[in-house]
Parts: sequence; C-alpha cells; structure tokens
Amino acid sequence: MELTLFRIVQECLTNVHRHSGARIATIRVVRDTDVVQLEVRDQGKGIPPERLEEIRLRGSGVGLRGIRERLAQFQGDMKIESNGSGTTVFACIPIPKKESSADLQLVQSAVRGSVSRNWSDGNRPDERSGHEGSGNQTHRDQQREVASKNSAAANSTL
Repeated sequence: MELTLFRIVQECLTNVHRHSGARIATIRVVRDTDVVQLEVRDQGKGIPPERLEEIRLRGSGVGLRGIRERLAQFQGDMKIESNGSGTTVFACIPIPKKESSADLQLVQSAVRGSVSRNWSDGNRPDERSGHEGSGNQTHRDQQREVASKNSAAANSTL
C-alpha cells in the first residue's frame, strides 16, 4: 500500500509540474482505523471544465489511468476537483479490517508498554520543573527501543 501511495503522489506531482503552472503543491496523508486518505492540491491554472468532465467520464492519460488501476488493487477510489484556482486529487484506500485492528493493537501495546516501563521505574517527568527526572537517558533509550520494534513489526507485515 505504501508503494501505491508513493506512486500516486509521484504521478500527481508530475501532473502539477507539467500542466498546472503552480510552483507549490500540498500533500496530505491521513490514516484512520479503516481508511488511508491522500490529497494532493495545487494552486495552478486548474483543468478546464470540459476536459475535467472528459477525464471523469472516460479517464484520460496514462498517468491518471495508472492511478485508478493502482487504487483498484486495494478497492480504493479517486476524485478530482478543479477550478480556475487549482486542482485537488483525492485518493482513498480502505484498510482491511484484520490489518487495521492488528496495527491498532500493536500501537496501543507499544504505547502502554512504554508508559508503564518508563513511569514505574521512577523515570516520570519532574512535574515541578517540567524536565524529566534522573531516568532521562533510560527513557529515551526505551522510546527508541519501542520505535525500533514498531518499525520492525510494521516492515514484517508488508
């Protein structure tokens, strides 16, 4: 799924560069428990309404067709909005229930483990000064360890 999102962003940015005249594009990715949403927005010249309708009805160009095909592999969809002040491409990919619940449990477990290990050892932040207590280095090491385990677990599910 990550590669698909990357390729979609890549194609959108290629289109911004080739067609929009915009100097800046905004990319937004949001992951909820059951869906990943991607938005690529530019403030270029936009797509003329008749061309946008043609794209919506028949598809158009190798790039947009490629985006649709990539999304179809994950039962995702795409929507394009455009006017004289820019174009926005929205892509949405549902996350399979078993994958999303396993990911959520992994994150919750890591957070609980990190909090209980750090604070139960007396490494709680010093509430008076706003600085961490004497376990500051241990706390950071444990955070790195949890992050490393989460990264390894996420990579093993790919």
